[in-house]
Formats: sequence, structure tokens, C-alpha cells
Amino acid sequence: MSKLNFRTCALLFIVAVTMHNIEEALFLPSWSNPVGIEVSSSEFTFAVVFLTVLAYLSFYLSIRSGKKGLWTYFFTGYAFAMFLNVFFPHILTSILVQEYAPGTGTAVLMVLPTASLVLYKSIQGGFVDRRKFYVIGPIVVLTLAASVPLLFAMWRAFGS
Repeated sequence: MSKLNFRTCALLFIVAVTMHNIEEALFLPSWSNPVGIEVSSSEFTFAVVFLTVLAYLSFYLSIRSGKKGLWTYFFTGYAFAMFLNVFFPHILTSILVQEYAPGTGTAVLMVLPTASLVLYKSIQGGFVDRRKFYVIGPIVVLTLAASVPLLFAMWRAFGS
């Protein structure tokens, strides 16, 4: 694990996020409606495209801002959000509905290991200060979680 640097781990992570979001965009809207979650394919795709672009943008800006830069904290917080996303909603939903929830496979096989690497390398490599990240990380997680229904609402208001 020591041969992988932060930048390489971050690149692997955004590829994993991209693959995960593609899986969700293709399969989650049609799966979610029968289980009681109303989301159209277009509004969901808008949200995941926005969040995927945000992953790439925050990666680029974190490289530019360097160690302990604001964007490095944001990018690492994004990785933390995706790490948590593996367990809630993906694994938990699959257990509760007793069937495969779209995105679970890529979450477990791709996002979990790469997000873990980003979190480990960011702290171990001094890219973020652990104590500051304990504050900033959850703020980023909550911001990203709150952005999803807002992005859906934006699409319903302006995109359709």
C-alpha cells in the first residue's frame, strides 16, 4: 500500500465514483419506484452527473491547493461521504429490501477500497490534519447528502 501515493489513490477513487454513478444512473431510478422512492431517471442522472463532475473538480483543485488546502479537505470529505455511502444506503437497503440495490456492487468492490485508500493516504501523508478533518469531514458529508434532494428539486424546477 505504501507504493500508492495520494494522487494515484485519488485518481482510482474518482474512477470508482464514476463507475458507481454510472451503475446508479442506469439502474436505480427504475428499481427505486417499485420500492416506494419516487425519482425520475432524468433528475437522478442530473444529480449524479453533477456530483461526479464535483468529484473531478475537487480532485483537480485539491492537487492545485496542495497539502492542507481547503479543496484537499473537501476532496477527502467527499471520499468520506462515499465511504459512508457504501453502508448507508447501499448495504443497508439491500438487506432491508432483501434484494440487490443498484450501486451496491460498485460501492463495495470499487468505492469502499478506493475511498479507504484516499482517507488513509490523506491523513498518513499529511494532506489533511486529522483533528481538522474530524470537523470538516462531517460537514462535507452533510453538505453532499443535503445536495441530493436539492439537485432533484433543481431538475424538477428548471430541467424538465
